[in-house]
Amino acid sequence: MILDVIYNGVSLSNYCYVQEIKRDVLPSHDNVIMDVPAKIGTYFYSQKISPRTFSVDIFIAEPFEENRKALASVLQSDSLVPIEFSDQEGIIYDGIFTGSSEISKMNSKEGTTTLQFFIPYPYGRGNSYIAHIPSTQSTQDIQVYGTVETFPVITATFVQDTSAFAITSGDKYLQLGHFQTVGTTPLPKEQLIFFDSCSSLTGWTALNGTFEEIALTGQINSNGYSFSLLNVGEGSEWHGSALAKGFSEPVQDFVFQAKVQNRASGANLEKQIGKIDIYFRNTAGESIAKLTLKDDTPTAYLNNAQAGLGYYGRREIIFDRKVKNLNDFDGLIRLRREGKAINVYFGQIRNGKEEWSTATRIIDAKGLFTDKVASIVIALSTHGTNPASTMYIEDLKLWKINQLDKTTNVDQIFKAGDVLTIDMGSASIYLNGINAIQYMVAGSQFFGLKPNIQTIGVAPSGVADVDIKYDSRWS
Repeated sequence: MILDVIYNGVSLSNYCYVQEIKRDVLPSHDNVIMDVPAKIGTYFYSQKISPRTFSVDIFIAEPFEENRKALASVLQSDSLVPIEFSDQEGIIYDGIFTGSSEISKMNSKEGTTTLQFFIPYPYGRGNSYIAHIPSTQSTQDIQVYGTVETFPVITATFVQDTSAFAITSGDKYLQLGHFQTVGTTPLPKEQLIFFDSCSSLTGWTALNGTFEEIALTGQINSNGYSFSLLNVGEGSEWHGSALAKGFSEPVQDFVFQAKVQNRASGANLEKQIGKIDIYFRNTAGESIAKLTLKDDTPTAYLNNAQAGLGYYGRREIIFDRKVKNLNDFDGLIRLRREGKAINVYFGQIRNGKEEWSTATRIIDAKGLFTDKVASIVIALSTHGTNPASTMYIEDLKLWKINQLDKTTNVDQIFKAGDVLTIDMGSASIYLNGINAIQYMVAGSQFFGLKPNIQTIGVAPSGVADVDIKYDSRWS
């Protein structure tokens, strides 16, 4: 067998000869112990599995300097990359080149050295497998391949409303929410009362003239699933278009969420200007709070997330972030008010999951935002003659927050159509792409699956279709 190492998808044999691959039989098992004075021996608690370092001896032939430079370029990395070794076909480790690589020159044209690869999680991953538990079943036996424990990603797609969901394996379980008892009635703490998919302008009122600082000379259009500017209009300052829509009822405590995009593309990114505003109005039609995502800097591409409370002209900015992680924004913005507590959230969503977020929580001690909210205004605008960035509003939702009596009510957390993702390896939980670890109950734990046949249980039965995805793990 010709030995080789595939580092981040590149074969090292393109630039050198792999002479020997050195690895241990198992990763180091270090004892966790405690010594007690005057006690014979020691107390043994457990064993800790340590990271691994694999060594690879290589020979660099002529053209030596050309091969050395190319090899150095391949090995340069500032994060973990996939590494494959030819003597372990089909197994991939996540690691990184580490240590020194001093070359012993045999002559002016050839040399040898030893490369070291640090593997923080000491087991390799093999094939991926998916087991399915339909909503008609409460248990399923699955075959777990490999030689060591693996940590699955579990996806539950709900077909019925439920106050709780649990998944079990042997004596281990992870539960979210609380089950209904004979003395409690399910009631959602967050009850959806407003949803607009932005599929049409029906029900929306186009505003005219000016709205706060925006000259309403443009027009918003729907493409069947989102709102965007059909034309930006004209103006020397902010100009664009705004639409208004009321809720089915005024709300005091609520959660509002919008899915939006604000992105620059093509040439001259720094010159593209655009602003998405969402205003919250009281029963008198006065705007009393605002969420904004904008790029207002004509010399740099830098999105800015803001939230303000209070009437126009006296509004206080309570949240102001201008960071590059907000660029190419495609995600969710949220405003939550419960009592005097105000939460603001901007989160980048990639592949249905939160990738990055920024948020704040304040107490509205000044009473800037206390009126009931009866309607919203959405506005898209650009500034002067600057080219507009690409802006979309795709989903608008508002949940009324109900105050539950814990003696008679249980929170109906999950709704039909919701998607719950539990990543046992990263110890994370997402509900519809938003972090939901707060629903995890005491006693629950993230767990792995050991090789062999494992019985997985879900409760309650009949509420969700469940997929269990895992990679086989090998020592």
